[in-house]
Amino acid sequence: MKRQRFIYRVVMPAILLCLTALMISCQNQDSFKVTNRSRELMGTTVSIQTFTSSQNDPESAIAEAFERIINLEKQAHPKWKTSAVYLLNASAGDEPIELPPDIFAVLKLAHDVSQHSAGAFDVTFAGIGGLYNFSDPDAPLPTDEQLDERLRLVDYQKLFLNEQAHTAQLLETEMQVNLGGIAKGWATDVAMQVLQAHGIDNAIVNAGGDMTVRGNKNGKPWRVGVQHPRRSRGELYAVLQISDDVSVATSGDYERYRINNGKRIHHILNPQTGRPSDRSQSVTILAPSGALADALATAVFVMGPEEGLAMLREYYPQCDALILDGQTRQYISENFIARTNMQKVDSE
Repeated sequence: MKRQRFIYRVVMPAILLCLTALMISCQNQDSFKVTNRSRELMGTTVSIQTFTSSQNDPESAIAEAFERIINLEKQAHPKWKTSAVYLLNASAGDEPIELPPDIFAVLKLAHDVSQHSAGAFDVTFAGIGGLYNFSDPDAPLPTDEQLDERLRLVDYQKLFLNEQAHTAQLLETEMQVNLGGIAKGWATDVAMQVLQAHGIDNAIVNAGGDMTVRGNKNGKPWRVGVQHPRRSRGELYAVLQISDDVSVATSGDYERYRINNGKRIHHILNPQTGRPSDRSQSVTILAPSGALADALATAVFVMGPEEGLAMLREYYPQCDALILDGQTRQYISENFIARTNMQKVDSE
């Protein structure tokens, strides 16, 4: 499941960057330069693209942004014994432990989304995904008994956070948190913060399809393509034009899946059942931060269009969504088209 996969997997982008003007030609070529750099981090490809004046060199800012992501990974990887998340999980059922401010902040955001989505996104949902093998189409699916054994440890309400002390406590032994459902978006946030601190006003950070954008491409909007969930890789459902400082994330059932007896078994699992959610095929979220967009994309996917949009209206009115339900029917929030100038691609 996307949201709890910080235990690293390599994923293809859920949003295909249609930066069709990467090598754009314009009338004022000498006024800016484009810098593209990519690194394999967090189990995916993280790319940073900047537009700066021809006199500025963004290389040091980009290098620092990548270094920040590496440090984030060290603090949040649940398998590394020195990470804050590992130490929190190791203390499950015991006393609270103090967390670094940035880890506490993202854990608090993940916990909030867990609450507001009534557990459709659950930050304590760890281990269930390991019961599924998407690389082997003949691998057995988990039994009800196996799922029940793991699901008894899934309950965001048993994660207690103390904002004053910056402490966290898992109330039951063997419970775990995993920031995988929020980590890629979070990485785009911290990288963009570094670029902004260096005075870079026009940039895009893309972590495996989750992205944060700032400014524009020499006066033109960023173009982002949304993959059609039932067509071949690269065939788009829509193209978005982004001129805002905003983050975009997509959850789709086409990234990691297998077909079993004619049914699609995919990685976005319902935390209440441990089974693949079938209410959506794809959800694209616009949000003020990458971490929030990442978590909400999963939450809305599991909730389905009606409940998901209602949750956004109540708790996250600053966010917008494009949802394709289980039959590829389109649902959108009120301001999505206005914010993106969405152009639907002919899919007939």
